[in-house]
Amino acid sequence: MHGVKATMAPTLAVLCLLLAGCAAPAEPGSSAHISSSSDALPEHCSPRPNPWPSPFMHRGNATHDDKLAEVGDRVPEFAGLTVDEPRKAAMVRVTDGKDETARTALEAYRDVMGGGGLEGYKAVAVKVSYSWHQLKTWYDTANQAGAWQDGVTLGDIDELENRIHYGASDPDQVRECIAAVMRHYDIPDDAWHLDRQDPVELL
Repeated sequence: MHGVKATMAPTLAVLCLLLAGCAAPAEPGSSAHISSSSDALPEHCSPRPNPWPSPFMHRGNATHDDKLAEVGDRVPEFAGLTVDEPRKAAMVRVTDGKDETARTALEAYRDVMGGGGLEGYKAVAVKVSYSWHQLKTWYDTANQAGAWQDGVTLGDIDELENRIHYGASDPDQVRECIAAVMRHYDIPDDAWHLDRQDPVELL
């Protein structure tokens, strides 16, 4: 991803120290490290705030995505999980494709989500390209940089397909603007998808 280069003349550095008014340089990948939308978007694009809070809430104000990120903190290779009910299997997405990693991730998932879910389910490793942390970093970056355009109706991280997913009432209307954001932050083409989705009313 593109970074913000911090350059500071000696005089300015001393002044910052005296006034205690200069923030520390932002870490790559942090929200403070993201350029404004004007850096990434063509002039005709119309970014707006993400109106879609996650409908999956756990433990206070933490979203489902946040809880999956907590699993990713414990198992960096983790990229999501889906359930195969007939087989009593948890299909655990991991970037190394190893069953041992999948088992560790499933235990972390059970602990983070709570409630004793998926007891008796076998962990099956599904190899994918991108970890949950990587996808969430890209997703948060794209949203802050203007990927949510007028006409976008849905945004999410798709665990099954291991990519970011946007929906729009007219995909052709917003495709250029979203693609510009993705290019600006070096987000690979296979890490995001845009399709037609009718508007959804939040209850």
